[in-house]
Amino acid sequence: MLRTWNVSLPARIFGVVSVIAGVLMFVAVIITVVGYGEPVDGAQLGALALGSLFIIAPLLATLRPRVTLTDTELIVRNPMRTYQVALADVASVDNGYSGLVVVLRDDTKLQVWAVQKSNLARLLNRQTRSDEVAAAIRTQAQAVRQKPGRRTGSAK
Repeated sequence: MLRTWNVSLPARIFGVVSVIAGVLMFVAVIITVVGYGEPVDGAQLGALALGSLFIIAPLLATLRPRVTLTDTELIVRNPMRTYQVALADVASVDNGYSGLVVVLRDDTKLQVWAVQKSNLARLLNRQTRSDEVAAAIRTQAQAVRQKPGRRTGSAK
């Protein structure tokens, strides 16, 4: 079994639109600087920095995060780091606004950015994709722990 969950489609669309806006801003400033042959001023540097931010931040925050569940491990890819965890080491999984929190048997906590549960969904007690992912991880972790000869380790 291999299941992968990415950031939600609306968030990915927002990320792509933000990247496009950043690229357009970046290109507009470059064209202005090159076209007029003027020295770069503070406003143009600020626009370049903002354009860079509009390119890098959405790529990291909305297009990179992913969580993958295999038969024996959980692979969490966050904006800056990827973790591989043996499912036998997963003690609990809880979901929330900032993503899933996977607590390992050694009390290490991993934040999973790819799936979140909105405060409104929590308030209204609505079942969301985050609940489904958390349940799938819990179920698979329990199945692995019940198998003889289970594999254990720590987060890499």
